[in-house]
Amino acid sequence: MRIVKISEAELRALDASGRFPNPHLVSAYGVIQAALYGALSDTYKHPVSVVPITSGSWKKAAVGAGAAGKPEVLEWAQANGYEGNHQDSADAWAIARAGRVLLSP
Repeated sequence: MRIVKISEAELRALDASGRFPNPHLVSAYGVIQAALYGALSDTYKHPVSVVPITSGSWKKAAVGAGAAGKPEVLEWAQANGYEGNHQDSADAWAIARAGRVLLSP
């Protein structure tokens, strides 16, 4: 298995669902999805899924408000177990929580 470390700027390309779509970001998004699927499939014996989600959808599932801003997400995450102080890390924490909510049987 090969782990690929990406920068924060590259990670932002994953949210290709904004109001002003950028074809280059959409292409990067597909490449990153394929690489992530390949790495997960090589790592785990069970079937894996890579599911695209819009920022409004994960915010609604985790925070309860699809239009929540970074300060609201950070406040919510800290109230629900996130111990850090970094807004982007709180976003990642909330996305993981939304994944659990949305993908639970």
